[in-house]
Amino acid sequence: MTRDDWTLLAIAGHPADPTQWVDPVRVMKVLFITQQELSPEGLDFRFGPYLYGPFTSEVYDSIASLEKEGLVDVSPVAGRRWGVYKASATGFARLRELWARPLPAHEYLRAVRQWALVQSFADLLRAVYAKYPAFATNT
Repeated sequence: MTRDDWTLLAIAGHPADPTQWVDPVRVMKVLFITQQELSPEGLDFRFGPYLYGPFTSEVYDSIASLEKEGLVDVSPVAGRRWGVYKASATGFARLRELWARPLPAHEYLRAVRQWALVQSFADLLRAVYAKYPAFATNT
């Protein structure tokens, strides 16, 4: 598994999950929590405390790589400098390949993703700050 594979999983979840747009904060926090809790091979971003808790520009680099490969679609958000993401048709084909040889960390990341998607922005940040206070220092 590569960083890009993990990022694709954070964006799309499982092939059976509903397709939906995901914002960068949720992608970042899903990857961070999974890395902190399980440290699966290939998930090795260098997170540090930033404005909304754990952050690394490496996640944005991974998303850009996925977009360049045609695995992720990016939609701009009016009035914002960031966009939202979802897997493209090609991305879902890659997702099916990843889930054809599932790892325990796949299900964990999927559960974290499902949890993160139903949290409000504020509740998501509060939960992350409470569990990982060292990453809340620059908020």
